[in-house]
Amino acid sequence: MRGKESFLLLLLTCLITTASLCNSVNAVDFSIILETDKSLYGIGEVVNVAGNLTLDGSPISNGLVALEVNASSEAIIYRTLNTGTDPPATRGVHILNATITDGSGNPLANVYKDGVTLYYIRIYFNNSQTIPIKALVTITILDSNNYPIHSQTYSAEPIDFESNWTYVWMAPWIVPEDAELGAAKIFANAYTNYPQKMGTPHCPEKSSTFNINLRGATDFSQSGEASLQMTGSFNTAFRIKRLGGRIGNYTITASSFILVNNITAYIALDSVTFEVIVQGDLNHDNWVNIFDVVIIGLAYDSTPPKDPRADVNGDGYVNIFDLVLVAVHYGEWGIL
Repeated sequence: MRGKESFLLLLLTCLITTASLCNSVNAVDFSIILETDKSLYGIGEVVNVAGNLTLDGSPISNGLVALEVNASSEAIIYRTLNTGTDPPATRGVHILNATITDGSGNPLANVYKDGVTLYYIRIYFNNSQTIPIKALVTITILDSNNYPIHSQTYSAEPIDFESNWTYVWMAPWIVPEDAELGAAKIFANAYTNYPQKMGTPHCPEKSSTFNINLRGATDFSQSGEASLQMTGSFNTAFRIKRLGGRIGNYTITASSFILVNNITAYIALDSVTFEVIVQGDLNHDNWVNIFDVVIIGLAYDSTPPKDPRADVNGDGYVNIFDLVLVAVHYGEWGIL
């Protein structure tokens, strides 16, 4: 019996040791925190997005974070942000270049908002791995006012890209009528899947700038604003269109990937939601117009307000301040 007891004791010790080792491996804390500066925005406002990426509580200085912005379940922005610097190059799917061209493939510094001219978005990418790699390739265009004016994926779902091939994605594009004039920017990215489906970046994003102009106008360029970034953090911003902006709920998803000790893979995921409304829209028809002004006029100088909708600032008195709040948003409208 002693031999059997000794064997059982040894087995128990091994199990405890193994469990301890497993716990130490599983104790890795790879996390991402994502936030916006507000939870409620009006159309025309800037949405500031920020977050940080940590491993066991320490900032990661060379991480990549995939970002997907959805408005009413439709993706309007895909970005890949770094947390200080880009990581060392890895083998896999890589974006090589992103540009706007004419029909012959010549890169263009200026495009024109005339509603008819056909341009082409060209994305060059390859798979440097020795086996096929599944990837989702995306593009996003922001105009000079940081309005998202175009978003597209190479395919509806991730597909296999053959090894050692260079691909060219050529998507036709006409400058939208509501695009702002000035320096626009195109971003190209490759993910393992959609970020909201826990897809993570294959590589850093590639971008290029081009000018949106009117026919006959003098060509010009405009540089974007620089943002302050601390190690381990990421940030970006975009704006909701003043005229025809999406209203309702938005969701932003951020995801990242890390390989610990070249053995164990971890994925971090976080999301944040916010709402967009038409400020000054008192009758809730998603348009600030004369009917909203009339609501204030009929209740003007009343306290308590004859019509609670007219008390825009909520001070219990309908006066010039309520009228001004509607006037500054006059003409703005949104779509569901």
